[in-house]
Amino acid sequence: MQYETKEKSFDGCKFTFRNEYGREIKITSNEKEYKRYFTDSFYYSGFMEEYICRRNCYDCVYATRDRVGDITLGDFWGLGKEVEFDGECKYGVNVVLVNDQKGIDAFEKVKSDICYWERTLEEAIHGNARLRHPADFSKYSKRFMVLSKKYKYKKLGNAKAAARCNRKQWFVINVRDLLNRNLRVKRILKTILNKD
Repeated sequence: MQYETKEKSFDGCKFTFRNEYGREIKITSNEKEYKRYFTDSFYYSGFMEEYICRRNCYDCVYATRDRVGDITLGDFWGLGKEVEFDGECKYGVNVVLVNDQKGIDAFEKVKSDICYWERTLEEAIHGNARLRHPADFSKYSKRFMVLSKKYKYKKLGNAKAAARCNRKQWFVINVRDLLNRNLRVKRILKTILNKD
């Protein structure tokens, strides 16, 4: 959050990563509000593109339709794309997979307090990659792991590592770092930008 907002303190901080229009980071801190679409955030785009996952996420034996827990909770991606859906889900919807008798008993206790619709398992699986396979280990995943070790002891090291995985973002972060290191260049650019 420090990298996204340039703030040093986060008293009473509120963080959301999705709104009714799509994927957007919103950080409210110190009576200020910061918004950034996910493609403009190193962490969020890295998460969505699956290159900042933990190493075990790429080999997860639980990323399958065969669940080991009593209940599985997650995001329901693709609701209504294959089978018509006429319910209201303004802020998104979750999938709840009830996997055994303990899960059935737990769900029975809460179902009168929630809105729910019964859907097919196939619909949930089709829209949720983690119900089919682990995260994909790509060249960007490997690059992030190497770079996060390189920047391990530097300020905001993981943000820098995530940024380098994307050429456009790497350019932006390098320019930002250059400006922070070279106050003279910063003053000159500020003068140029303020001339209208």
